[in-house]
Amino acid sequence: MTVQQVVTVLGFGCGGLFFFVLGGLILTILLLGRANRRRATTADGTVVGYEETTTDDCPRYHPLVRFRDATGAEHTARVDGGTTKPFAVDQPVTVEYDPDSPQTAWIAGHTANLGMWLFAVVGLVAGGGCVLTAVLIWANNVPVE
Repeated sequence: MTVQQVVTVLGFGCGGLFFFVLGGLILTILLLGRANRRRATTADGTVVGYEETTTDDCPRYHPLVRFRDATGAEHTARVDGGTTKPFAVDQPVTVEYDPDSPQTAWIAGHTANLGMWLFAVVGLVAGGGCVLTAVLIWANNVPVE
């Protein structure tokens, strides 16, 4: 194998492996979140405020929602993830929450977006394709005795 072929194999292999693993991790996180949402309980709630965070000059608004659980106990929870536009204070929302931990709550319909699913799938497919390409290049250039 020439130096150029070795560099190509290493580039495709390492780059592909990186995106394959990253896509797999994101997919795992999305599937675990989906499993949590399946066992969630819903309640009527109200946005009582929000917390603002800024990353790279891009503000994210994390709603604070107040709701009553199935036993009637009142909870206020900060919704993780956030949005680029804040919810209106006093806006009624449907809250989904973990019955074992009501502080783990989210607003129904505002969970992982299509972009995360696409990134996970593209990472797995493209990463796997790059690793396969590296293996094929290597296999076609290894001398057979």
